[in-house]
Formats: sequence, C-alpha cells, structure tokens
Amino acid sequence: KVCILDKGVNNGHRLLQPLLSNTDTLTANPAWGTNDHHPTRGGHGTLMAGLVGYGKFETILASSNSVLVTHQLCSVKILPPPSQTPTPKELWGDVTAQGISKAEIQNPEKVLLFCMAVTSKDDTHLCRPSSWSGAVDNLAFGDDNSQRLIIISAGNLDSDVAGANYPDENFVSSIQNPAQSWNSLTVGAYTEKILVNDSRFNNHTPIANEGELSPYSTTSVSWEKKWPIKPDVVFEGGNLLRAPDNSIIGHDDLDLLSTSKSFSIKPFDTINATSAATAQASWFAAQIAHLYPDAWAETLRGLIVHSSSWTPAM
Repeated sequence: KVCILDKGVNNGHRLLQPLLSNTDTLTANPAWGTNDHHPTRGGHGTLMAGLVGYGKFETILASSNSVLVTHQLCSVKILPPPSQTPTPKELWGDVTAQGISKAEIQNPEKVLLFCMAVTSKDDTHLCRPSSWSGAVDNLAFGDDNSQRLIIISAGNLDSDVAGANYPDENFVSSIQNPAQSWNSLTVGAYTEKILVNDSRFNNHTPIANEGELSPYSTTSVSWEKKWPIKPDVVFEGGNLLRAPDNSIIGHDDLDLLSTSKSFSIKPFDTINATSAATAQASWFAAQIAHLYPDAWAETLRGLIVHSSSWTPAM
C-alpha cells in the first residue's frame, strides 16, 4: 500500500473506492476528520490519490485496455483544517510520525510506502537539518528497526514568481522543509508538456522547453556543496505559459489529470508541480514493490534513483 500523508482524501470517487477503504482513511487527530479539506474544487489529497493509484490518467483514459491495479492506498490526514488550530512547527515531525504509526497499526502485514507532498519554507536554511527533516530521517532509517521509503516533494516556487524569471528563480529557490532530509526520496518536477490544444493560446509560449526543469520546481543549486544534491529524481510536474503581455499563466493542458474531491460535480480535475511529480514517483515505487515485495526500502529508493536518466538541459 501507498500511504498518502496530506490534507485527507475523499474516497467516494468511483475510481478510488476499489483502492482506498474507509478503514484506511485515517487522521492524526480525530478532531480534524478524514475528508480532503483543501480549498480548491479538485482538492489536494484526492488528486494525489488518483495519480498514486493509477499513474498517468491521460494514457489510461485514451486506451480501451484494462488497467492492472498493483497496489492499494491508505490516507492519513496530517494537516488540520482551517477551523482547527495550526500545528506548531516544532511538532510537525511528531505529527508526521503519528501519521505513519497510525497507518502501520492499521496495516500490520502490509508493505507500506509513504507519500508526502507537504512542505514549508520555514526552517529550510539552505539545506541545514530541521527538527522536521530530522524526524523524517529517523523514520526512514528506522530507529524502531523498520526502515521506510518516504517519498517527499521538493516544494514549489510561490505562484507569483513561478515562471517569471525562469530558470534563475528556480536556482535560487531552495528545496523546502523537510525535503532536505538525507534518507527520504526527494522528488522534483520536470516537464514534457509544451502543447496547448486551444487556438486562443497560439500566441503564448511555454516557459520550459520539452525535457527541462518544470517552472514550479525548487532546487538545491544554492546549497553549500557539502550537502546532498536534491531532488534525487524528477517526474512530470507540468508547465506554464508566457502571454504576449509577458504575464505568466497556467493551462489545464499543461497540468496532469486526476481524481477530484468534488466527484459528484466534476469527476476529474488537474494537479501540477512537485505534488504531481511526487504522486507519480509513489506510483512508480509501488510498481517496483509489487514486483519485489521483499526488497528493502533502501533498495526501492536505489532502483528509482539509479535507473533515472537526465536530459542535457537538466
């Protein structure tokens, strides 16, 4: 199973029901509930779940072939809804540990992988360890004699600067807390999406060329050289457009399709950036774990990183 540590998942979607049972829809704090409380119609945890469960929906929906489901999902809500008191940052690592513990107690006989697209610019300090990244390192290393593969998003540029000064802004925007963790698998975003099938945007140009770093993704270029290079690997994270007036805009064709939390209104919505990339990396890791169920967490991480290839631009 892949456990999604996020803002909750709405598992009523017809495509998620076979993958995510009510008993695997958990929360670190009962007062927070288990639903996806992200403010957008598509949600966040629910969009993550679709990609973690199925991979690229565009490919699946364009095909008449049956889909082999190799794994199931688990959701643990680790972020409080707006109506609840925010978790103090000194407890972020503790809440993450609680979330992982709840998933493991619920699934004592299962191979669990952990997917977390939750980061913060607080306590990053250009690569230096934080209490949160230290907790993630301990959880991955397995102080309790249980190594874990924890897959974490690198973090994104702020929406008001993403794409505006590409790629220089990406080079000075640091990987976010806790993705500086040494023992986690940190996932950044690149893109192959450069085409928009909408004639109204014919005079717009994609920010990144095919095979380049996604405009959303942070990097470790600004880090001191003694620290590990992050991200460890990149997956599709989408692209942005530059308009004739030099403004930067997004488009659904440059995002990834996934399951919406508001499934009764709109069954699919789009997701992008390092969240989408991390979800795909988690799906990929689950494929390997399905083939090699006895592989160590370190082995799964090593296979993903060392089988990757990098374009000349990257």
